[in-house]
Amino acid sequence: MSVGLSVSLYGMKMDDVTNAADGLDPKNRVATVRLIDLKVEDDMEKVLNKIQHEFGLIKADLAHIDAKFESKFEHVESRISTGYIVLGIACTVITILLAALGIMIALK
Repeated sequence: MSVGLSVSLYGMKMDDVTNAADGLDPKNRVATVRLIDLKVEDDMEKVLNKIQHEFGLIKADLAHIDAKFESKFEHVESRISTGYIVLGIACTVITILLAALGIMIALK
C-alpha cells in the first residue's frame, strides 16, 4: 500500500493493517491489498481536489478583497489630490490678496 504504510489508514495503525492483511487468503492477499490501495488513492485524489477547490475559493475571495482595497485606496488618493489642489489655489489667492494689500499700503 503506497499511501497507508507510513501513516495511519483511516485511524488504523500500521500493526492493525498488517494484522488485517495477514488474515486474508494468501492467494488473494495481493489483489485485495491492491484494490484497497486503489480505493485509498482515489479517496486521496478526491480530498486533494476538494482542497484545491477550497484554495481556489479562498484565492477568489482574496482577489475580491484586494480589488475593493485598491478601489478604496484610489478614492482616498483622489480626495487627497483634490485637497492639495484646493490648498494650492487657496494659498495662491491669499498670496495675491496679501500682495495687493501690500501694494495698496505702499501707495498710501
